[in-house]
Formats: sequence, C-alpha cells, structure tokens
Amino acid sequence: MDLASRTVVVTGASEGIGRATALEVAAAGARVVAAARSAERLDELVVASKGDIVPVPVDLTTAEGREHLLEVADEPAALVNVAGAARLGAVTEVSDDDVRDLFALNVLALIELTRGVLPGMLDRGSGHVVNAGSVLGYVAGPPLAVYSATKAAVQGFTDGLRREVLGRGVDVTLVTPGAVQGTAVLDRAGGAADGSPVDVLFDVTGVGPEAVAVAIREVLEHPGWLTARARSVPRVVGAARLGTVPVVGRLVDEGTRLLRERAGRLA
Repeated sequence: MDLASRTVVVTGASEGIGRATALEVAAAGARVVAAARSAERLDELVVASKGDIVPVPVDLTTAEGREHLLEVADEPAALVNVAGAARLGAVTEVSDDDVRDLFALNVLALIELTRGVLPGMLDRGSGHVVNAGSVLGYVAGPPLAVYSATKAAVQGFTDGLRREVLGRGVDVTLVTPGAVQGTAVLDRAGGAADGSPVDVLFDVTGVGPEAVAVAIREVLEHPGWLTARARSVPRVVGAARLGTVPVVGRLVDEGTRLLRERAGRLA
C-alpha cells in the first residue's frame, strides 16, 4: 500500500508504540487519524509531527467514543489497533474492575473498531487491519497473566479474521512486540521489581517503540511480504510461539520458577 494521502487510523496514539506509529506513518505521507484519551498529548503529537495528523480525543471503551472516531476517519484505508493497558499482579490480586477494564480496551474495543471499518473495506475490496499483540500472547507469565490473556485473545481474533477475509482484498496483520522500553504502560501497571521475570524480559529483549512503529509501517506498505501476516519485534521473540509446544511449555514453567526464586533472593 502506498501510504501517501491514505487515511490510517492509529489508536493509543498519545504515547509509546501508538505515538511512534502515528509519527512514522504520517512521515510516510498518510493522513493519520490519531485516537487517545488525552487531548493534551494528542496536541503535542500534532506539534511533533511534520505530517498530517488529525487528533481525536476519545475513550475507546465506550460505544460513543468508537462511533466518533469512525465518523472522523470516514472509510479509512487502514486501522492500526495499538491502544492497550496492563496490570501487574497475581491473578488473586487483580481487581474485578481491572480485569473488565483490560478486556474492554485491549480486546473489545479492538474488535468493535475492526467491525466498524471492515464492511467498507470489504465493499471496496481493499484495506488493512493491523493489531498490536504481544509476545505474552504466545507465552504467558506472571505477574501479567490477565494481560497475557487479553493478548492471546487478540492473536486468536487476528488469525481468525485473516482467514475469514482471505481472497477478499483485505489484509490482516498481527504485530507482536517483545518488551518495549520507554513507555509508561508498565509504570501505570504497577512497575516491575528488579530481577523479576518482567524486569529480566525487558533487559533481554527490550526495544524502543520506534522499532515497532517501523515494523507496522513496513507491513502496511508491503502486505504481500511473508512476514506481513505476523511480525515479531525484534524478530527473535517470534520463537515464543514454540511455547505452545508441551515440552517447551514445561521448560518455560521451570524457567519462570527459577526467575521467581532469583527475584525473591534479590528482594
């Protein structure tokens, strides 16, 4: 897809991967409809961009917010679902409201926005939906079990949708980052203790949000590439898919236990 003058919706555009993606895609010539809750941060995004960015401050967990975004976007060429949240903590420590909020934003809003743009894309015989998953959707682990469940749902929805629209002109891509540094999502989730499994994951595989943004732009521009159906960032974290194999899963279990013991010693 030539992004020049095409309308691309990017959610979660006020920070992190969403912000970097909005800037990256706008720099490639697209008209970016940037959605997030913070009007102030969206205004800062517009100032930082040298491209065409339309700020849309909305709460995507509400039907009204999603409807407003789709009205402004007006038949976009692509939808990039980045908006998401996390919550650190054991399953028994995460509140009922936190569980509902995570699924409302990470899963339900993504599905409903996709349902909103898909009919027009199918009628035109062209379009692209890119969903931001996570390596934790392949290999879940503490203290992000609930968050991992939302990203596994995103993976399942993306795979199913891609197969549903095959041959109908609409491309569907799952982008699965590993640990992403320089974002506020983890801090808002409660932070990660030094030496914890999450802290180690960030140290070993962490990349900047700009690297994920480049990958998203590339799959938008080249949907025919073999890696355009599922793109891991960095590519090495794609090996996490092997975690669904029972023997590998057992190794992951033991590795997680050892990391927990190490974290306990460091505490």
